[in-house]
Amino acid sequence: SGKDLKSTPIIIADSSDETSLVEMAKQAKVILNAVGPYRLYGEVVVKAAVENGASHVDISGEPAFLEKMQMLYGEKAKEKVSRL
Repeated sequence: SGKDLKSTPIIIADSSDETSLVEMAKQAKVILNAVGPYRLYGEVVVKAAVENGASHVDISGEPAFLEKMQMLYGEKAKEKVSRL
């Protein structure tokens, strides 16, 4: 793409600290989520992303988690113009 990604900020948050997730999501356009197992730790990250208008991308191989997140947050994500 010809873009220098060295200046792209990386924000690290603690998935056990909802406040840190919200602060991260407020600053982000896209959240790359690698927490796992997702069924235990993933929803708080998705929630923070959607509620703060950030798109959420993960590497989950857990179909039940993915379906649940779409059911719980899919409509709100559309309203916020974010992606799950």
